[in-house]
Amino acid sequence: MWKTLLSLLILFFVISCSNPERMAEMVEKTERSEIADSTVVLDMDVCSVDELPLSMLIKDVKYVELETNDSSYLYAPANIKITDSLIYVSDVREQLKRFDLEGNFIDDVYTRGQGPGEVVRLYDFDVDNDSLYLLDGAKSSILVYDHRRTLGSMRQLPFRATRFKHLSDGRFLFALAPYGLGNEEQSSLIALTDAHFTIQNTFFSQNVQVEGSTVRSPYFENSSSSIYFSPIYKRSIYRLDGKNLWMNYYLDFHTPYYETSKNVDGMVEAQEKGLYYTYTNPFHDDLYLWQSFFTSADKRGLLLIRLSDNKAVFIKNIRNDMDNVLDFDFESTRFYDVSRKQYVGTAIYYPESAFQTKEDIDAVKTMLVDSVEPLLLRKEREEINSVLVFYRLRDDIFQQLSMNKKR
Repeated sequence: MWKTLLSLLILFFVISCSNPERMAEMVEKTERSEIADSTVVLDMDVCSVDELPLSMLIKDVKYVELETNDSSYLYAPANIKITDSLIYVSDVREQLKRFDLEGNFIDDVYTRGQGPGEVVRLYDFDVDNDSLYLLDGAKSSILVYDHRRTLGSMRQLPFRATRFKHLSDGRFLFALAPYGLGNEEQSSLIALTDAHFTIQNTFFSQNVQVEGSTVRSPYFENSSSSIYFSPIYKRSIYRLDGKNLWMNYYLDFHTPYYETSKNVDGMVEAQEKGLYYTYTNPFHDDLYLWQSFFTSADKRGLLLIRLSDNKAVFIKNIRNDMDNVLDFDFESTRFYDVSRKQYVGTAIYYPESAFQTKEDIDAVKTMLVDSVEPLLLRKEREEINSVLVFYRLRDDIFQQLSMNKKR
């Protein structure tokens, strides 16, 4: 008996040690097999540039300071959504607070609890100009409110989901929990439903004995006109067309697939082994599609694709040359506001105590115009709400790139 048990333990150990490379290999083969004639394959080495100035990418910046008081304070904002008159901000503690467009605090959006219209665990939220949608993960329900906080409906989902996206045509995309559809052998990552949560299609079905957890949580484009989607591990950007997600772009980074060890810091492992990561969901406006990436020590940055001809540039470093920006990170972008054609994220600001000498502080002050200095350079390390940054991309980025190459 004990010999049988020992043999099983040894077999389990061998499988556990060998699974990561095998799973990563299977994911790579599966993904490459999905490349179609219509897929745009981008060679990231060919389209890479080492550095561009920020002013070549951004044409204007506006800041909104969210009011800070005992009721409005947020811990590490996780998501931002905007209507025609409201800003909704959630944080890592499942708080969801509402502000006006000038940053004045209005109220907490929901009440925690088991009662009618209350939420036990807020997993995700979305908005349009008429309604607010909340995903209660504990109840596996979608609650729909108007923007006066009046509950319109609460409906049980026929599956378990972790995140969702309400589409402009009334349908929903859901990121499913493992085995969210109740199948113990097959596990799909995405479900597309109609407005009543009837499943129209599922995507990225995994046989867990082959792929395991290699394909991680997906990102939905965070915009009211969302059509793009990107899995974290796969090297592709997918587009929603009717009832199907198809591979619009395949990004060839020339780095091997590798399944992470759960006991090793992922970023360190990426630097050492060429592991592929993405940090933010894709965004698109009328001209561009962009996404921030981290693949390895020498391959991280911002991918920008011109939608008219699929011309792409992968920018490894962005040099700040603007006097109304203290620091800038595209990875902090949370939302694209279609009606105003602005990207929205959290601005990076510093307390004066972060600098060693008064000379250092004075040097930073000389970099900033007077109107933004008090927003981005704080007197003390005080507890304040985030400063939101609204910005637009320039419409002549690729023309400037062409001119630089000719010089």
